[in-house]
Amino acid sequence: MQNLIFHISLPKGIKLMNGATLMKDVTFDFISQITPYYSTIDMVRLAAGPTLKKLSDITIACQIYRSSNEADLITAARVPLSGLQHTRLIGSRLQYVTALASRDLMLNVVSLLAPALMYWQTSPSIARRTISSVWLSSRNLSNSTRWFSAAAVG
Repeated sequence: MQNLIFHISLPKGIKLMNGATLMKDVTFDFISQITPYYSTIDMVRLAAGPTLKKLSDITIACQIYRSSNEADLITAARVPLSGLQHTRLIGSRLQYVTALASRDLMLNVVSLLAPALMYWQTSPSIARRTISSVWLSSRNLSNSTRWFSAAAVG
């Protein structure tokens, strides 16, 4: 079984093996083997920086899976199976999936935070702060940099 997420919930009140009773609902999430999977959670976290610190490992793993599928779509039909070209393919695919997964996750996090950044009030006694812009850098395969701006109104 591949590419499955298991979500197990145990309701409160269930008796445990030692005779104790669960006082609150308990939830376990785990994931089966993921294929294709061309990066690691640690590499994506490292590439994205502190932006992803509150995301679960399963969320990042799902994004790596999605980015790996995209990498498969753009891979040439004739892939070398050995030699220097194969080594370059593996390295390039790793870098591409890591960059794509971290970029997509960062954009999702920033888009969730954008309304809060645009209309941020610290307290009723302090006037609303204006945030001029939030800049986010992402790299594509040609190493050129694209900038995304979320300008605040205020």
